[in-house]
Amino acid sequence: MRSGAPYTRIERHSLPVGRAWVNSISGDPSKASLMVRLRASSGRAWRLRVPKRTAGCDRKRPTCSNKEKLLFLDLGYREKLLVARPMTLTKTFDRVDDVSKIEGCNTRGIEYRWSTFSNVIATFPAGGNALDFGAGSLRESFDLAVRGFNVTSIDIDSELMSAYKASYDWPANGTSHRIIGTGDLMEGLEKIAGQRFALVTCFDVLEHLDDPESLLRLLESYIADDGKIFITVPNGRTLFELAFRFDLLLARATKRHIRPGEPHLQRNSPEKWKQIIVSAGYDVLQHEMEIGFFANTAAALVQLPLALSGRILRKLGVNVDALALSERICSGARMAKIDRIDQKTKSIFRGLYGWNLFVASPARNRAAKRH
Repeated sequence: MRSGAPYTRIERHSLPVGRAWVNSISGDPSKASLMVRLRASSGRAWRLRVPKRTAGCDRKRPTCSNKEKLLFLDLGYREKLLVARPMTLTKTFDRVDDVSKIEGCNTRGIEYRWSTFSNVIATFPAGGNALDFGAGSLRESFDLAVRGFNVTSIDIDSELMSAYKASYDWPANGTSHRIIGTGDLMEGLEKIAGQRFALVTCFDVLEHLDDPESLLRLLESYIADDGKIFITVPNGRTLFELAFRFDLLLARATKRHIRPGEPHLQRNSPEKWKQIIVSAGYDVLQHEMEIGFFANTAAALVQLPLALSGRILRKLGVNVDALALSERICSGARMAKIDRIDQKTKSIFRGLYGWNLFVASPARNRAAKRH
């Protein structure tokens, strides 16, 4: 490996506060030490310099090559061997070609569309500033830029965000777009301390955090007077969320690696999510439920067993495309029929729908209007 080449996520490292992962490793391989960033599932981050040994192979890892670096981390608690490999970009949540969540979502074999967010956006004057917090593949950032917002996008991987940014044809409408990628979302907010935004989007972020209420309290100070925040979070009552929780517990018990930012750490009901938002200092202006109960349940009953079977078969050396198989079973025609049932029964099963859509504003705005 050439001098100065980057390193990337490796394996878990146990800490007293819970699991942590090596989020990034940088430094010259010819030097005696590397700078490592660790991020725990709680969101807390550490930076430290660690000693390094280079090896072509050892008896415990017969598959390793001379391109791998063996790292021994000692934080005063325990010592663990980590293997760092060259940087690769894994696009886990690639939604570049999907619809923006401002407008809808293509899932469960159904093209869901809603106007909850776009109707509110229509009330904003042109040229406002928007913060896309937990921006992922920048799909919503791009949508906001097209709608005339100057957008700041925050997530945990700057290189991945840059790769996504190159995938879009950004509008030449006088708007600006800034990406901030840090190993920790809170650290990203520190880089824009003092700035305020007319609109903050927080799509599918809170369920990945240990303490979503604290994050919402922090975001409140970044929202301008009369500003709004858009939030989407899953309904913890659904089969998918129950399965995700079981898989997380199983992964922790078996020490299976899960990429940072992937697991759902929260499994809250719609009422609980609303309570969290209000407790964090917001007024909930709108709360809609989307992704129908019957469609969501039917998809779960098909996808979850197939995903588990596919995982087992892959371990046995049999390659099965469980996703493609589930898509054939949950075809558009079949799911369209189920969606029609959902539409007719929403008033009954609304509390079991798959997704919460919130529009909220800081409670201070209401207090200011009284004066």
